[in-house]
Amino acid sequence: MGEDVDNLIAAINVRQLNRNCVLISRCNSPKNIAKFKAFGVDLVILPEIVGADTMFSEMRRLLKEKKMKNE
Repeated sequence: MGEDVDNLIAAINVRQLNRNCVLISRCNSPKNIAKFKAFGVDLVILPEIVGADTMFSEMRRLLKEKKMKNE
């Protein structure tokens, strides 16, 4: 599911079926995070931000390795 509205509807349905589950949902737009939280989503994941964080961490690791080799 790619659209925030579809993911939010799915999250609402899951929450209604099981109030005790840990609910994780994908969200595309940062402006919608509060809506997901308001409907009981425990963890909201924004794939683009997760991907950017991963790329930044790898870039930093590679630059650190390169710097250590040159010292």
